[in-house]
Amino acid sequence: MNTLRRVRWFLLTAVLLVPLWGSAQEEETSPPAQAPAAPPAEAPAAPPEETPSGTQPAQPGEPGDGAVPATPAKGRARRRHGERVERQGERMERRGEMLERRGEHREERGERMERQGEGMQEHGEAMQERAETLEASGHEQAAQRLEKRGERLEERGERREERGERLQRQGERMQHRGEKMQRHGKHREHRGEKMRRRPRQGPRPGRP
Repeated sequence: MNTLRRVRWFLLTAVLLVPLWGSAQEEETSPPAQAPAAPPAEAPAAPPEETPSGTQPAQPGEPGDGAVPATPAKGRARRRHGERVERQGERMERRGEMLERRGEHREERGERMERQGEGMQEHGEAMQERAETLEASGHEQAAQRLEKRGERLEERGERREERGERLQRQGERMQHRGEKMQRHGKHREHRGEKMRRRPRQGPRPGRP
């Protein structure tokens, strides 16, 4: 009786343990399941750089709110251009002075010619008066010759006076041009000096 109970207990135990032992063997022989790979974590985006004023710097291609410093090559070219402009201004100023002096000389020459013309006219009138006196005394041929000489001299005096007036007007215009050229030359010389001493730092607003 005891033996039968032992056999039945052994069979029952075997029936219960065999399925468990088989599933344990399958777990040991099968490769372990891999978990799906997680996507690589992206690096956090760096915050935009801020300028000391708290505003973001201008991107390439966008106009910045500050002046871009000029390159050394541009600075040298601007200094050379300033020196050329300064020399042009000096030459223009000297030309203006020379033109003003020439105008003064021409005006003086015109005044002299005008005075000479007036004197020639007076002399011609005096000759005509003498011719009338000679004609009254019976020297008709000498009077006619003297009268003709007086008329010619008076005409020459009128032409010389007119030419003197023209020369004076030309001299005044030349002086005016010379003064204007001197002012322009001084302005150009000053501008060239500024360009030579202080090259422009970067582009002007609204200009490339």
